[in-house]
Amino acid sequence: YITQFPAVHIRGQRRLGNLVRARQILFWLAKNNTEASFVQIGRLVGGRDHTTVMHGVRRVQAVIDRLNIEVSDCPVTMAERLWRAEWSRGK
Repeated sequence: YITQFPAVHIRGQRRLGNLVRARQILFWLAKNNTEASFVQIGRLVGGRDHTTVMHGVRRVQAVIDRLNIEVSDCPVTMAERLWRAEWSRGK
């Protein structure tokens, strides 16, 4: 899942679907498991703007809410649940 992407790709500029998903999950995990700000998270993940981080966090939270994913205190468990979830915006 997420660990299939080297850190250089996570920090890079490519916007392939699964890479974007991995970044957004990382944003959500960082925001919910650290006291880092959106700005700090963005800097650590390739110098991204805080609004990019905010969008990613909101996107992941929307998936959690829509699919009623049980939130775990364990970041690894949460990353696995999020990676396996169906992210399509189907109706």
